[in-house]
Amino acid sequence: MLKIDSDEIKSQFKKYAVDFAGRIMPPNNLADWIKANTDDSSVGRQKWSSFQNIWKFYSTPTQKARILDLGCGTGSVVFNALEDKYLTIGMEPEPELINIISKKNNHYFKTSQLKHKYPLFMRAVGEKLPVKSNSFDAIFTYQALEHVNDLKAVLREGVRVLKPGGLMHITAPNYLSFYEGHYCLFWLPLLPKSLAKAYLFFRKRDTKYIDTITYTTKKRIVNCFNKREVAIFDHNLLRFYQQFDLNIKNTSGIKSPLRGFFYRMAKSRRFSCYLEAFEKKRLLILNPQLDIVVIKQPYQQKENRSEKVRIY
Repeated sequence: MLKIDSDEIKSQFKKYAVDFAGRIMPPNNLADWIKANTDDSSVGRQKWSSFQNIWKFYSTPTQKARILDLGCGTGSVVFNALEDKYLTIGMEPEPELINIISKKNNHYFKTSQLKHKYPLFMRAVGEKLPVKSNSFDAIFTYQALEHVNDLKAVLREGVRVLKPGGLMHITAPNYLSFYEGHYCLFWLPLLPKSLAKAYLFFRKRDTKYIDTITYTTKKRIVNCFNKREVAIFDHNLLRFYQQFDLNIKNTSGIKSPLRGFFYRMAKSRRFSCYLEAFEKKRLLILNPQLDIVVIKQPYQQKENRSEKVRIY
């Protein structure tokens, strides 16, 4: 289990976080963000474990695989992957975060928590990766795409550096939902930036930061890819179908009496189709996070339910 004992690293990131997000996030959320980036054994381990499960579901990981974390922040996922002996590289454009990453890397090496000390991180922008084509078996990007200047260029670069059959896992905010995760506020879907600034001013939040955000939606992300090059899956839908089937089999576990009534009626196949369509629309609006899996062709279908959630 990775542990940071260095007060210097913790205080440096805390200063960065307060300067960067002090007028964006509420104090409680800011404190959680600081803890997540200075305790790689918690949130970083959870993200890495989640990625491994998705990778195993859609593909066949090997210990020799090369992984890229696109927009790695303070490197928490990279360090956890390295702890599990996966060759992983992080890409981050922010110089201050690269400086923190370097100190964390040296700390883990000196305290013998990681055995390999080599260039694990590179400072670069996603629109132009300094990497040869077909270099990585998997790419992970967590809550980073909303910060890029050219969404299409970044995702096309991701496909370029993936090996054939390689997997890209994308998590990003869903701006068709009613929540903005950076400000931790109720938010209207695709709220125009001019109205957003007025709203943020009223809520006494930083109004300039919204200009740095690109509104991400499933459709906008999917439309960035060349359909002939990739297979794309909505992993949120997979979770939906798993829960949907569970609710139909065991309606007693549903807390809402009204939803329980509809699910009992859904035991009829005809009504089940209507309920499924309604619940999928509900998922689109209420889920604040997109969870998309992209596989570079050729895609070899596994014997699971992935085809049901395939977009194309």
